[in-house]
Amino acid sequence: MWSVCLMYVEGVWGVEEWYAVTVYMHTTKPCQPPPHTHDTTPTPGFLPFSAIYVELYYILVSAWGHKLYTPPFSILFIMFVILLLVTAFITVALTYFQLAAEDHRWWWRSFLCGGSTGIFLFGYCVYFFLYRSDMRGFYQVRVVWGGRGACGGGGMDVVIGVRATYVL
Repeated sequence: MWSVCLMYVEGVWGVEEWYAVTVYMHTTKPCQPPPHTHDTTPTPGFLPFSAIYVELYYILVSAWGHKLYTPPFSILFIMFVILLLVTAFITVALTYFQLAAEDHRWWWRSFLCGGSTGIFLFGYCVYFFLYRSDMRGFYQVRVVWGGRGACGGGGMDVVIGVRATYVL
């Protein structure tokens, strides 16, 4: 009962205060965006990549190595959901910082911020192929770089970048 009465009193008081606000004139010149203070780098993809690093190691060991790793698909699905959530949070935070600096050209930067995880994925595939696996023949190089490494990293770049952009 008291809350209804207080809500009514505060509503009347707020409306009276709103009418008392003075309106200031704005200039007719359009506001120019600030100069470019930072470039888009792949560093936003490091945190989402670190969230899936361990599972990615076991997947690459089972795909390119001599060990067999068969995780339950529920764990892989949970890791993918964690990847999407961390990427979404990072993209929203960095886009907020960009908009707070009054730079309203956020579309491609939000895509690249979310998709930069694919760059780290590709880099880790290069590292794993060169230093962790025993593959050295022409056929192995062609299969890894033609199908899994390059297409996997680029495909992950596009999938996560589009998902991060549509979160906003």
